[in-house]
Amino acid sequence: MRLDVGFHLAEGPVWDDECSCLYFVDITAGDLIIRPDCGSERRIHVDDFATSVHLCDRHDVVLVTTRDALVEVDVNDGSMTPVISLSLSEGMRFNDGAVAPDGSLWMGTMRIAPPRGGDGALYRITRDGWSVMLEGCTIPNGLVFIDNGEFVHVESGEDRISRYRIGCDFKVERISSLVLEGQCPDGMCAADDGTLLVALWNTGELALVDVDDMKLIQRMDGFHRPLSCPCIAQGGRCFLTSAEGEEGSGCLEVVDVDMKAKEVFRWHVE
Repeated sequence: MRLDVGFHLAEGPVWDDECSCLYFVDITAGDLIIRPDCGSERRIHVDDFATSVHLCDRHDVVLVTTRDALVEVDVNDGSMTPVISLSLSEGMRFNDGAVAPDGSLWMGTMRIAPPRGGDGALYRITRDGWSVMLEGCTIPNGLVFIDNGEFVHVESGEDRISRYRIGCDFKVERISSLVLEGQCPDGMCAADDGTLLVALWNTGELALVDVDDMKLIQRMDGFHRPLSCPCIAQGGRCFLTSAEGEEGSGCLEVVDVDMKAKEVFRWHVE
């Protein structure tokens, strides 16, 4: 079911169970979209790219990434508190990521305009600084932490979904991967039973992947193309975002998947 239309590049939906509220961004429009179950949809403009949104341990604040910075946004009055900037080169921007169990934010960077070589990276970011976890990325995308020691990450430029182990010195090692050739996997979320839900940008399908063996379980089709990201919410609902394409403007859709979301870790607001 299509809920809303008119987006340029809708991306990165996250659901807050405690507030019964959906957050997502329209990247190129520079908007944070707030959509409560009860109440009217609102937009907060960040005057820059709005590349992703993440839940915080305060329910009146969300963490938003802009082109190259982290900003804490008060969802009630729209005020913004800068956290840290990576000062990326002008042609680069953040794309997608997730908060880790230790409270750090892991974010990928990509070149804004093609051609896109391997000059993107995956960063681990705290209030005190950042470090590079993966280099040579083309379009680093959806990321899900399995636990403190492992995560799954999408590299859209390679059509690859990979599972990684994090060493005690934060050295990252790829354990296994699944290649969906020509599908361009994009944003991703996880169910509490270990199923990964991955948006397939090129086909408008939702791929279900078993996180244990990194095997494709099934595909769900019939969504708007290009499909950018899923998010599991209360009541077994799955919200999906998409971008402008041949089918028209980007939109927000919802489908019943009868799943419960895996825990989403939260950024700490000082």
